[in-house]
Amino acid sequence: MALSEQVDQSLEAARNETLVETNAQAIFENLRKLGAFHTVHRRRWIWELLQNAADATDATTGKNRVRINADKEKLSFSHCGSAFSPREISHLIYHGSSKQGDESKRGKFGSGFLTIHLVSHKVRILGVLEKDGTRQDFEFFLDRSGEAPQGIQEKMEIAWGCLCSPWEKPAAMEMESLLPFLNVI
Repeated sequence: MALSEQVDQSLEAARNETLVETNAQAIFENLRKLGAFHTVHRRRWIWELLQNAADATDATTGKNRVRINADKEKLSFSHCGSAFSPREISHLIYHGSSKQGDESKRGKFGSGFLTIHLVSHKVRILGVLEKDGTRQDFEFFLDRSGEAPQGIQEKMEIAWGCLCSPWEKPAAMEMESLLPFLNVI
């Protein structure tokens, strides 16, 4: 006997909520562990950004150039590698790795980018999303601050909403409320 459409939609919504909630819990716990060993991990973030840039080397040119700028209020890291795929940007926001099983990639576990949040819980992400040959610029803030997993969960959903609806930036994402932050381009 098939479930009614209403029950089926309710189950799908519950499944999605559970997956997002579980990821927020994992992010919160991983950040707590990284913070507890801050002295061990405090320099790891730069290597993780460089590794991600190396993994994003443009396949057609075989090149990627990195630029790092820093001042008292902001650190910017940018590279000119390949565009994000929808799967990659989803993993960036909701945690995990899209590189599993790809022997050509260095990062495979999804834990490396979390070390960036030791520098700043708030990271501004700018990039290009490519799907089926169509490219689109995007920008959103990835905010991993919060006293509990629920706070991280809410901020993941805000980031996803800003990615999917860039013209609808919530007040919570205003620049003034996010300083200091790390800029990743």
